[in-house]
Amino acid sequence: MSKLIGKGKKIKLEGIEIEIKPLSLSDMNVMTKLGNEETRVEATKELITKVLKEAMPSATDEEIENVDLKHINKIMETILELNQFGQVDKEFIKKLKEKQ
Repeated sequence: MSKLIGKGKKIKLEGIEIEIKPLSLSDMNVMTKLGNEETRVEATKELITKVLKEAMPSATDEEIENVDLKHINKIMETILELNQFGQVDKEFIKKLKEKQ
């Protein structure tokens, strides 16, 4: 079973290295929300929070809420790349960048 669990990817944000772990079956609900224009913002927030909590368990909810948008985009790009979401998500990344 361990061979079926994906490997994470390390990224640096402001000199802090964090490991983004791949999504799993338990994330299917939030992934579905990402595809819906009306729930995309909520789903993105939920996904970023989950990923940061896994990467930095000691981070508080307030600290996560205050992460700069430029870092959110980098984290989201890594999540999408790591999970091989493809062309649809390239458009999503483009929209995120346009909102900066």
